[in-house]
Amino acid sequence: MTDGGSGVTRERDRYPRMTLRDQLEELLDWVLGHRLAVVAAVIVAVYVVTQLILPSPTARLQDLRVGDCLYVRTSASTELGSGVRPIGDATAVGASLLSGGADRAGCDASHGHEVSALIDLAEPPSMSPTSPALDIACDGVFESYVGHAPGSSLYETYAVVPGAPQWDAGIHRAVCLIARADGQWMDRPARGSGE
Repeated sequence: MTDGGSGVTRERDRYPRMTLRDQLEELLDWVLGHRLAVVAAVIVAVYVVTQLILPSPTARLQDLRVGDCLYVRTSASTELGSGVRPIGDATAVGASLLSGGADRAGCDASHGHEVSALIDLAEPPSMSPTSPALDIACDGVFESYVGHAPGSSLYETYAVVPGAPQWDAGIHRAVCLIARADGQWMDRPARGSGE
């Protein structure tokens, strides 16, 4: 074929166009020749889709275990500047954890808190999100969890106790949490760190 009588053949006219069937056959040949790449792409796609669709694993007070690492949502998590505690203070963390505002996190990933102990309660504590008497109990397990005495460590501990709604729902245990004393995020486990 020539272009407008000039006798010059256009490059795209030299080769026949592939039909849809030819294109599908070529794609199938490529897939069969690259099975490992296809399997890897499918695995990655499934992982990405499940991460987008499925909610993050919520950490309910009654389901926590010693060693769980947590991301507790507080209003402080978006604050910036010196002196800011992005993980929140004990009161805000307790309130958020009690209301279901916490997710499990990988202990080698960014997290704000770790569960160092669970304390069964025989009677309702004072109905506040923290308790000085239980803080003393948490201090008692701190050294065995972190590997360093409380007060001379990078970390601090405090208790979160069930409020009246949780107590009435049958949740009768307090949770001891470990957090960095400066209120910053952790990127490795406090458990056994000796820090």
